[in-house]
Amino acid sequence: MNPLAIRGLLLLAGAATAFAAGWLVNGWRLGEQMAERERDQVAAVAAANEAARLKERAMTKQAEEARNAATQREIALRRAADGARGALDGLLYDIADLRRAMPSMADDALRERADTLGKLLAECSAEYRGLAERADRHVNDVRTLREAWPK
Repeated sequence: MNPLAIRGLLLLAGAATAFAAGWLVNGWRLGEQMAERERDQVAAVAAANEAARLKERAMTKQAEEARNAATQREIALRRAADGARGALDGLLYDIADLRRAMPSMADDALRERADTLGKLLAECSAEYRGLAERADRHVNDVRTLREAWPK
């Protein structure tokens, strides 16, 4: 073979080797860049997931605190209603006592009037107590919703 042809083949082989080595090194470099981008993306997704979890925990805690506060308000409302019932019962007992003492004080018409007034008082107080309890529960529900709503 001709020395010029051998030289050309050697140059061609050298160029091909250099090209292959460059291609290989460039592939490694691009592979490393892609791996770095993938690591960054995984880290960003993990950070976003953690932030979402923390936000969900905060919202759950806020809703739970609102429910607990609503329960405490409901207990206080029930105690107040029980107190009102006790006061009413005491008043009705006093009216009954008055009615029992009336024979020596007045006639049958006075007793009838006292009975009627007692019944009216009992009916009115029951209606107002029921209305007050419903209103208090409504206020409690509204407050619970406001406190539980994410801010």
